[in-house]
Amino acid sequence: MSSEQERITRGPDPPERAEDPSVDEPQTLRNAVRSMGITRRSRQQGNRLKVAGAPEGRGGAREIRQATVEVPPDGGQPNGDSAAGLAQHRRHGDPDAERDRRRAAEDRRRAAEDRIRAADDRARAAVERARSERDRVQAARDRAQAAIDREASEIDELTRVRRRGSGMAQLQREIDRARRGSQGLAVAFVDVDGLKLVNDTRGHHAGDLLLQAVADALRAGLRSYDVIMRIGGDEFVCVLPQAEMDDVRRRFAEVSSTLARSAPEGSITVGFARLADEDTAQSLVNRADADLLSSRRRR
Repeated sequence: MSSEQERITRGPDPPERAEDPSVDEPQTLRNAVRSMGITRRSRQQGNRLKVAGAPEGRGGAREIRQATVEVPPDGGQPNGDSAAGLAQHRRHGDPDAERDRRRAAEDRRRAAEDRIRAADDRARAAVERARSERDRVQAARDRAQAAIDREASEIDELTRVRRRGSGMAQLQREIDRARRGSQGLAVAFVDVDGLKLVNDTRGHHAGDLLLQAVADALRAGLRSYDVIMRIGGDEFVCVLPQAEMDDVRRRFAEVSSTLARSAPEGSITVGFARLADEDTAQSLVNRADADLLSSRRRR
């Protein structure tokens, strides 16, 4: 068959499409993607968009491939029109959500650190409380021991009455109290009769026993708040606040009777003085001692 007959049988050739050099084919295809219907096909990497009704034939497949874009799985806006956009989106995700997650993690970390610090503070406070309690107990023991030591330093070892120094200080306090309250105060000066003779004839141990018997008789006959002090080898001074002289004399008569029962060889001589406006502690004791000497001369 000749070429002319073949052309007649086939029909006329379709006109060749004229190409307009001023048309940007990729831009035209992108515009077509936005204006034409599209279909989505979900994949693990994202959704790939395919142009529906795009022309087939010459250049069609290439243009469709160029027009394919990547869309994030959540349906948001693509980060670009290439696989690099999806990769970048997958790496970074939503910046706001990632910032919130980091902030929440930081808050949890700080809260955990605060709880640890609070637990440490409570533990330290418990240790401090225990140490303070131990210190208070030790301080109480120290005060008790100091009181014992002070009393021991103020107490005569043999007779267990006050020594001269602590006794005179207590006498001054009683004088001040009596003057503030306009109350009476009496002092008794006690001398143990014949102590030197007992020491010389029966020994110092017998003399010590006599002194202890005198001290016991004084404690038994006087009130619990009356002051008893030993100011010399055989001399005692007793302070009786808020006492009338008749009552004072009666009490010391009972002391002499008690001593006679416990130590028949022992006896005492007593002088008395009542607090006067011009008296000091020493002058009051001196007046009681002078009264004792007068009593001994009157025997």
